[in-house]
Parts: sequence; structure tokens; C-alpha cells
Amino acid sequence: LEFRRVLFRSGIDFINVPTTLLAMTDASIGGKNGINFRNRKNQIGLFSIPKSIIINPFFLKTLPQRDLLSGLAEMMKYAFIADASFFDLNTDNYLDFIEKAATTKDDIVNLDFKESGLRKMLNFGHTIGHALEAFYLDKDNYLTHGEAVALGMYSSLFLSVKYCGLDEKWLFFYELWFKGNYNFLNLKGFDLESIFSLISHDKKNKGGKPQFVLLIHLYDQKYYINFFVKFFSGLSPSSTSSIK
Repeated sequence: LEFRRVLFRSGIDFINVPTTLLAMTDASIGGKNGINFRNRKNQIGLFSIPKSIIINPFFLKTLPQRDLLSGLAEMMKYAFIADASFFDLNTDNYLDFIEKAATTKDDIVNLDFKESGLRKMLNFGHTIGHALEAFYLDKDNYLTHGEAVALGMYSSLFLSVKYCGLDEKWLFFYELWFKGNYNFLNLKGFDLESIFSLISHDKKNKGGKPQFVLLIHLYDQKYYINFFVKFFSGLSPSSTSSIK
């Protein structure tokens, strides 16, 4: 709907009223409007800022638990890229973090609206996450966006430890948090070659090669892009069986 609104008569004014936790803390903020195309995430889209965003947690009273967990993953992302206080986030206190999550996203977007640099931090966990989400999109054991991002962050932390020297304690911490919230996920039918094919069509790719946000140290706002172009250009399903 938002994408069509931006296209109609060269765009009309609009107000976002998010009704899910994920929308309140991420999707409604930042001006990105996109649609999936041929089972690939956000292949067609543009930027357009709403006149206002009205966030009312009242809507969350009837939100299914699975959708709450979907939003929780996007909120936990901020712990690794912006604010250590999000490490205290859980299913009991998430309401206390909604405003902080929304303002964190807004602050980053205001520094780099068109995602030419700093805003790319918000893609932490999303390159692999989008591929997983697209792969399971039409399957009975589908993944919500947040569930796919939760898995993507797990993978990105693993790669950060292995190739960037990130302290392994962060991977262990996240593993415990992930298992406490997302251990119900069913990844039956997982196919690594298909996942790599989907990654190769990610909209963030540069020169036909994947771009990954990986961590060196927390809270120094450093992220790797160029290094992992080289790394992933030589990565193949047959060479990554241990990652499965």
C-alpha cells in the first residue's frame, strides 16, 4: 500500500500508523518503500518520508507471539550496532524499549538517508536473513522477517568472529538469547545452493558481489564492506558445509 501511495500522482502525503512491533521499531521509520519481485526481497522500491509516524503500543495487545518475536529480533540488532542497553531486551520488558528503538533507527537514518555509508549498519544480519526469508517464503514452514533476520545475525556474528576477530563471547551471548526465543524455528528443506543463489541477487550487492555488515569491535561504528566482497567472491556452498 505504501509503495503504491508513493507512485500515485508522483506521491501523496501520508502518515504511518504501525500496528506491529517490527513496524514500530523499524519498518515504518526511514522512508524505504519496496516490494518483493519474483520471490526476491525488496527488488523494486524508492525513498519517501512520511509526514508523521504515530506509535501506539495498544495495538500490540492482540499481536500473536510469533509476530512479537519478529519485532524483538530487529530491536536486538541495535544492541550490536548502536546501544548496549538493548542487551537487556526480553519478552517481558520490550515495551520499555520501543521508543528508544524507534529513535535509534531515526537517528541513524537522519545521518545517511540514502544509505551511502553509515545507514548500512542497519543491514546487520539482513543479507543472509533476506535470502532465508525469500527461500522459505512460499513454504509451509515460512519465516517471518524478524525470524530470518535473527538467523542472519547469528550467521553474521559467526563470520565476524571467524574473519574479523570479534570476541567470541558475543556469539555465545547471542546463541543463548536466540535459543531462548527462536528454538521453535523449522528449517526443514534448507538448501545451501539456493540460499547462495538468492544472496547473489540481493539488492545491496555491489559489482555483482554480496555486501555484508560484520563487526570488528562493538560500539566503534565500524563495519566491513569491501573486505567481504573479496571473501564472498570465493565462497561456494561446497566450501562452507561447516557453517550449516
